[in-house]
Amino acid sequence: MYISKLRIEGYKNTNRESSVILNKGLNILVGENGSGKTAIINALRLLLREKESNTAFSEGDLYC
Repeated sequence: MYISKLRIEGYKNTNRESSVILNKGLNILVGENGSGKTAIINALRLLLREKESNTAFSEGDLYC
């Protein structure tokens, strides 16, 4: 699986829409404290984990 773009909207403490373009291979997140680096990692972890019955999003929330 290759994820080329991640768009985050209304996740955790982000009240704005953010988009991250991901390249094949190594990607490095750099930014100031509170800029959303951890939110990006946590969103990817949520997206890639095994589906659980108590997930906070539905199939319609994911766009590929």
